[in-house]
Amino acid sequence: MPFFGQYTQRLDGAHRVALPQAFRRAMGAAELKKGLVLTRGFDGCIWAFPQGGWQAAVGEICRSCFAGLDARMLERLFVGGAVQVAVDAQGRFQLPELLGGRAGVNGQVLLIGVGARIELWAPARWQAIEGEAAGRYEELADAAGVR
Repeated sequence: MPFFGQYTQRLDGAHRVALPQAFRRAMGAAELKKGLVLTRGFDGCIWAFPQGGWQAAVGEICRSCFAGLDARMLERLFVGGAVQVAVDAQGRFQLPELLGGRAGVNGQVLLIGVGARIELWAPARWQAIEGEAAGRYEELADAAGVR
């Protein structure tokens, strides 16, 4: 179920955000019923995982916990700060205020499909980061060992 694409959504008065139809299709009805796990992402965003993707991410983080204090603190922040949210029949889920505030999300939220996860961004924050990174596209690919 790879997620891809970008969608801007509005937070409603109850601080809910609608999961784009493309993401709902990618998850499938059975996985949607299990809900999402939201946690602090990197670079100032929120990461959202379906249950299966969450289990894989936790396994990856937990494997490094014996590497030292920094790895254990990352594990505590990542796993300990996670919240499970239900997805309602209209595809909406509650964005916890603590996570939303940390990410600067207010009014609108940009959802970006990034393979196994969905990232939630304050649109202005993403524009600033994306603008800087876009000019280094090939350099980023080289650093990641993709080219």
